[in-house]
Amino acid sequence: MIIFGPLIVVLVIFMPRGVIGTFLGWKLRKDTEAARAKEPRAAVKVTPAKEVNNNA
Repeated sequence: MIIFGPLIVVLVIFMPRGVIGTFLGWKLRKDTEAARAKEPRAAVKVTPAKEVNNNA
């Protein structure tokens, strides 16, 4: 029983969402990164500096 007190404190410190919440967050992040890797990248339009600074 002596080990369970410090163990629960360590779990609360390093896993504030709990074991299941941490696992689900990790899985969601992993799935999101995999989905982003599959979708094609859109071309980004770069605006010249003169147009950005022209507020007229």
